[in-house]
Amino acid sequence: MIKKSKFILTDKNENMKTNYFTKVEDRYVFRVSTAFWHFLIGLITIAAVIGILVLAWSVIPPGKEKVKAAAYPVKATYPAVEKISLADLAMNDEKAVPVPVYQQAPPPVLQQRAEVENDPGKPAYDVSLSELKRIIPKDQWQPGFWSYPYGELAWQMHPADPNYKRWNPQGEDVEQQLERSYLPLHAKTYSQKKEALDSYLKILKQIPSAKSYSVLYFIMNNTNERFADLHLLDTVFTLIASNLKTFSGSTDAAKDLVGFSVTNHKSAFEFIPFAARTCSQVSDSLRYQLLSGLFEGYYRYFNNDLEVQKEATGQFNKLLPQIPGINRAKALRKFYAVYNRKNQKRNNEIVRINEEYNSQVAAIVADSAVRAAQAEIKYFSDKEKKSEFRNKSMYVIAGGFIAVALLGTILTLLSIQRILRRMESLAENKI
Repeated sequence: MIKKSKFILTDKNENMKTNYFTKVEDRYVFRVSTAFWHFLIGLITIAAVIGILVLAWSVIPPGKEKVKAAAYPVKATYPAVEKISLADLAMNDEKAVPVPVYQQAPPPVLQQRAEVENDPGKPAYDVSLSELKRIIPKDQWQPGFWSYPYGELAWQMHPADPNYKRWNPQGEDVEQQLERSYLPLHAKTYSQKKEALDSYLKILKQIPSAKSYSVLYFIMNNTNERFADLHLLDTVFTLIASNLKTFSGSTDAAKDLVGFSVTNHKSAFEFIPFAARTCSQVSDSLRYQLLSGLFEGYYRYFNNDLEVQKEATGQFNKLLPQIPGINRAKALRKFYAVYNRKNQKRNNEIVRINEEYNSQVAAIVADSAVRAAQAEIKYFSDKEKKSEFRNKSMYVIAGGFIAVALLGTILTLLSIQRILRRMESLAENKI
């Protein structure tokens, strides 16, 4: 009896489920056209496909606008140069203005630091240091003074005996002074120190040994942070060394060229060869005087404008054959003064043209910078939008697949239910 009641309950449950699915099928499936369900599934599928396409589009990085600066304007033509005649050079002599003196910088405090014994660059540095010791006279390597323990007369009687004459070191030797000079160059390793020292040596090898220490002392006390780029230091000093032959190893020329390069290292690449070519046209005895005139002209008459100075010097060289026997150094100073006076109006016009041109170029550069910033902002904005579309499309794709799966599952179950119901009806009719 108990088993029979269980079968009865089971049959009732199955009948209840069948009745429920039947009601759902009658209410939603039969009352709604089959075409509607197909349309709904197709619509969801289309939405999912659109979501996939949007996802693919959002994965592609957005395009970035390439901003091109507008073409620079054509600079106005400079006014013609006023020609200088022989009569102009007959004016009263101009008072020469001394070339700027390069003051020796106060020596930096030598910071004691532990030597790196295993620095692989030390042996190579020692080789360069030995080369320097060979160039600098021994009595100049270590400052000091001679003393005569038994009197100078006794030493004269025994000049070969070192006991009668003694050198007393005083102050820093050259090696210690070199260490100070490396500080503003930020040369800390032996490899860096060797690079700086080799640059010094290129100039010193062009100087007579007896005068080499004065040039080295000037270099050590005037090189500064502007030459912290050791490659730049080497390039400039190589240029100076190659042109010092024109001045027969003059220590004054070497110091002036080094001093000029320290304060005008960009102009040095053009000024030094220009000065060497100009000075090579006169005798050795007048070359340094002519070099001083070129320095004076650069600072006093041409306001550090080398191109204008070259132009004026070219006119001066053309005029010289007409006045043989003249001191070229004095004539150059006079010529620069007259040239500057006669071309003052032209120089002012050149300044105006340059300022106008530079302002136009600055406006173009500023405009391109603004447009580049706007393009950058637009790029990141488009990138952010694509990111948002990517997230939404993934939700649409996922929702579409889930909806199609659910509808397909429900319709399949209802179809199965309808088939079973028909089979039951056929079975009952046969019975």
